[in-house]
Amino acid sequence: MAVLGGYVLPFYGQVGRVSIWEAIGGHRYGWPVLGLLGALGVAGLIARVRSDFEIRRALAAMGVVYGVAHLAIQGKGWEYHQYPLMFFLSVLATAALGPAAFTGWRWSRAMPALGRGAVLGLLAALVVVLDAKGLEAVDASWIGEKERRVSAVVRDLEPLLRDPRLGAAGGRPVTVQVMDLTEGGIHALLRLGRRQPTRFIYDFHFFHDASDPRIQALRAEFVSGLEAAPPAAIVVFSYVWTTTGYERLADLPALGALLERAYALAVEGDGYRIYAKRADS
Repeated sequence: MAVLGGYVLPFYGQVGRVSIWEAIGGHRYGWPVLGLLGALGVAGLIARVRSDFEIRRALAAMGVVYGVAHLAIQGKGWEYHQYPLMFFLSVLATAALGPAAFTGWRWSRAMPALGRGAVLGLLAALVVVLDAKGLEAVDASWIGEKERRVSAVVRDLEPLLRDPRLGAAGGRPVTVQVMDLTEGGIHALLRLGRRQPTRFIYDFHFFHDASDPRIQALRAEFVSGLEAAPPAAIVVFSYVWTTTGYERLADLPALGALLERAYALAVEGDGYRIYAKRADS
């Protein structure tokens, strides 16, 4: 509740907001999929169905309204925010594809074959578009890029973590801190079997609403955690959504001072930097 009330609702809900049009149009095949599925949903609303299916259709229609509201309220543009809308449209579309629907059409009783042909045509078009989208997702270039980046981070960190001069003091385990969003930092730590000295797996929340005392408190907690249990390495990724680039470290002067005092840039990788703890620190 502290995270929900102290950060998610007052801050995260306002970060990086986009409109519904941008949220859908920002993804390839977004509008074709929604348009075809929406047309099938409309057909499901007006099709003749069995009496015992009426309540299900009503619930599905309510779910579509919820899906639109969910997409608008989230306002981030992530594709998975469309899932509730797409799910309930799919349920609604089944009303247009059932046996009872093909016995007659409220809007096309004089030409029932036209109605059946329209629905089947929409369904065929949707299958073609989803097939193209699925093939693109299976062979998405970003998957290979992130796999290579994770492997590179693991390869670059392993020799640093084996260096006895960088071992943690007082018998504490050797840790690594990542400053990342979803570029593979945590994945690399899982492969290495290493923990972080702090609870922060993302760092974008340090760089918005910076003047607010609650964000300042998160920054202070992060730096104090690093100072209390210095990790063997700090991995800084370039991409962090709201503020991209290593220049963002300048907005955390306390972290900059820690890096200057106790760390040295050991690796300049593709999309990441590794700062290793100096043996004399």
